[in-house]
Amino acid sequence: MIEQTRNKHQRYLGSQLRNSATSPTLTRMKMAKAIRQQTLTAERVAFTTNDAVLANQMRNLAPAFRAQADTLKKSKKKKKKK
Repeated sequence: MIEQTRNKHQRYLGSQLRNSATSPTLTRMKMAKAIRQQTLTAERVAFTTNDAVLANQMRNLAPAFRAQADTLKKSKKKKKKK
């Protein structure tokens, strides 16, 4: 049961990452917003799952997603200033 839940969450998050990261229609700001939503999803999964390994992985992913979104936003602002 726990293994099925882990696989379900990993497939869900993996498909979100692939869809948002490779979609050519997303602009940089939309990409940053999508990554921030993935942060919230990772935090929610970490909080609600019963699997300690999956919860730890999601807790580690959340700050990485947040940092990636911040970097995209800063690079976008830097481009606008030039």
